[in-house]
Amino acid sequence: MKIAVRFFASCREAVQQNEAELELPEGSRVVDLQRELARRFPPLAGRVEQVRYAVNGTYAQPDDPLNDGDEAAVIPPVAGG
Repeated sequence: MKIAVRFFASCREAVQQNEAELELPEGSRVVDLQRELARRFPPLAGRVEQVRYAVNGTYAQPDDPLNDGDEAAVIPPVAGG
């Protein structure tokens, strides 16, 4: 199945692109997406468990399922005041 991935802020800077399309096996979950991102984008390898993921506009947990055509956002932690 194909998943569209959008990168934000420091994650976008780390991978030097705004988005990517990943091919994942049927039945994959967000945790599988994390592993594939770490494999495909080594600069993200140390961050994949620290960032937040949103799938189709809703924050997701590692065990949440993915479906063909989903859009995942990779959102680093933000600080501010």
